[in-house]
Amino acid sequence: CIDRADKIAVDGTVYVRVVDYKLNAKQFDCAAFYHGIDIQLPVYLMVLVRHLQRKRVRAKPAGAYYYSFHLPFGDQAKEGAELFAQKRMKGFTLDDIPLAKAFCNMDETGMLRATCENVTRGGFFDVHSQNRVFTAEEMDLLFAFAHRLIRRAVKGVLSGVCPAVPAAGKTRACDTCKYASICRFDNCYENNRYRKIGAMR
Repeated sequence: CIDRADKIAVDGTVYVRVVDYKLNAKQFDCAAFYHGIDIQLPVYLMVLVRHLQRKRVRAKPAGAYYYSFHLPFGDQAKEGAELFAQKRMKGFTLDDIPLAKAFCNMDETGMLRATCENVTRGGFFDVHSQNRVFTAEEMDLLFAFAHRLIRRAVKGVLSGVCPAVPAAGKTRACDTCKYASICRFDNCYENNRYRKIGAMR
């Protein structure tokens, strides 16, 4: 379920964002999303927006984020601004700076206090920000692709076609999987191969 949802009304439109709480550090990975490995944030945001729209609310997506509890708040080595910066939420944001500022304050350096985006002196999102920034059209494409991934997964389950093809990129899915004894995947077998996941810009 969605851990948290925030909303702001602007000129009759309700912009919403979702936040998922994590015990460990995590951020949105486009490659993992594209390959159907990590679709959580886009699906949560898509479901919330469509749910509101069915209730005749003029809703639009503003962003989706992970908030990690892995850094202790009482770490004496990281105090003040440094600790605050490392606790910012990671994910993706709508390319709308006034809206982003409405959701959270910005400090004197142009850094948004709650999310991992920086704003340049020219009034644009810094391309080196940790979070992805999507236009409204890109958000629509994100939702459409998420829906396509869900339909493909459901079709596979219903048809009984669920091959063990684990992903392997920076890490391998099998390294942390608790069901190795069930799927019996073994890279030594001829037809058992990892699905290679590369980075995306």
